[in-house]
Amino acid sequence: MRRIALVTLVVVDYDEAIRFYTEALGFRIAEDAPRPDGLRWVVVEPGSPGTGSGLLLARAEGAAQAGRVGDQTGGRVGFFLHTDDFARDHARMAAAASRSWRSRGTSRTEPSPSSRTCTATAGTCSSPPADPVPTPVNHSLKERLAMTATRVDADVIRRLPKAVLHDHLDGGLRPATVVELADAVGHTLPTTDPAGLAAWYYEAANSGDLVRYIATFEHTLAVMQTREGLLRTAEEYVLDLAADGVVYGEVRYAPELMVRGGLTLPEVVETVQEGLAAGMAKAAAAGTPVRVGTLLCGMRMFDRSREIADLVVAFRDAGVVGFDIAGAEDGFPPADHLAAFEHLRRENVPFTIHAGEAHGLPSIHQALQVCGAQRIGHGVRITDDIPDLASGKLGRLAGWVRDRRVALEMCPTSNLQTGAATSIAEHPITALKDLGFRVTLNTDNRLVSGTTMTREMSLLVEQAGWTVETCARSR
Repeated sequence: MRRIALVTLVVVDYDEAIRFYTEALGFRIAEDAPRPDGLRWVVVEPGSPGTGSGLLLARAEGAAQAGRVGDQTGGRVGFFLHTDDFARDHARMAAAASRSWRSRGTSRTEPSPSSRTCTATAGTCSSPPADPVPTPVNHSLKERLAMTATRVDADVIRRLPKAVLHDHLDGGLRPATVVELADAVGHTLPTTDPAGLAAWYYEAANSGDLVRYIATFEHTLAVMQTREGLLRTAEEYVLDLAADGVVYGEVRYAPELMVRGGLTLPEVVETVQEGLAAGMAKAAAAGTPVRVGTLLCGMRMFDRSREIADLVVAFRDAGVVGFDIAGAEDGFPPADHLAAFEHLRRENVPFTIHAGEAHGLPSIHQALQVCGAQRIGHGVRITDDIPDLASGKLGRLAGWVRDRRVALEMCPTSNLQTGAATSIAEHPITALKDLGFRVTLNTDNRLVSGTTMTREMSLLVEQAGWTVETCARSR
């Protein structure tokens, strides 16, 4: 007689996977033995020895394998677990808070119309708009920390393939590059020591005020007014993403802020795209390919947004993938730039809008319902429409955002610096995730906030009770 004895399942961590299968699903450990190469031979089975197939839990080695965790069957149902007592097994899974252990996508237990079958679905990073909204689960901070008994080191997280959707080019320069370019153009910096400059940026940005936070960009913008400065910063931007494990990035910047050196708006865009292309070529040659698209920003306090929208349309086939408005929110509502948004809609160009960071619900409502944004930059103030996060009762706008699967581009460290959040542990991203909102994790400004995608994920794991799998779903 022949039968399939084992099926290999790639996991991030042996012990975390063992706890899931034994505690949440009730499997037994059939084997757990060390191997000479430092790995382990771990087999779990759903029943008694010899009664069926087992799962060989294999720890992911390298970014390629780590990228398959949670998506090992390409979005199809991976395994069917038959049971003689559905109610018993469902109660076990519910008691073990199985939802918190899920890999990317949706894992659920439900009776099949034709049989009592527990189905585990290996899903994808983000569900399409037609997907049902996940059942809200709102764990307390203590519960979230308890569910993350195993800490992962930063290198494990760094090797995860990531996507970043909200990252500003002029907020992510290398400190040494700022020093060298400033010297070349004769711009005076607070310090010419790269480490000291990085510390200055971080300290200056920790004011708790968005306007003061934005003011720190004076020095990066000063060195991005020449072709040489733009080429170098764009190329290094891509290489830094690749080193952080990012495989897809969207970088945004405001061309109108980079013309003081005599470049025209089209020349700014052409130069940045040239630098990004050079960076992508070098990253690919080094075996760390990354694809980067560009969002062009109009500044909400100025009146050139319609002109920038024309620029987006002109370069839509040359790497520009969308539009945004940025800058101080208070006193500069999105609807002031309605002509730009209407033009982009006519041209079928997607756009996001900074909203709900310094200003509250009216900013988010206007961005979505008046201007037609498909995504919201930050959006942390959507919690103003959720009076009680613990109960999960949503106001009308919050319900609309969740049910329409509007992506929120959340940036925890940056939000702490601008006063939009009080701590990583209590940042709204965790509660919103548990309530079924489509949240994405981002860096915003890597130099100004002293951060990377790896650091943002690590902070959520260490301080907000996230797991690596949770990070993978929100990257």
